[in-house]
Amino acid sequence: LIDAPLPIRPTLAPPSGTVVITNDNLGAAQELADRLAELDVKTALVNHGTGGDFAADLTDPAAVAELVAKLRDKCG
Repeated sequence: LIDAPLPIRPTLAPPSGTVVITNDNLGAAQELADRLAELDVKTALVNHGTGGDFAADLTDPAAVAELVAKLRDKCG
């Protein structure tokens, strides 16, 4: 057996698309988006209600469908 040091930076196979994160308005979702961006992962932060680039009433199926269409259009 030999000692193997842990990598300095975690290795991650980034997804080919965009990771959609629901904003918790407490900072955790934004922190996650920022950390993923450091790993070259594309993210979209979704707000429930209004505000931001991506926002919708997440309890309304029609509004969610519109949001998904907007996400596909802008993020691929």
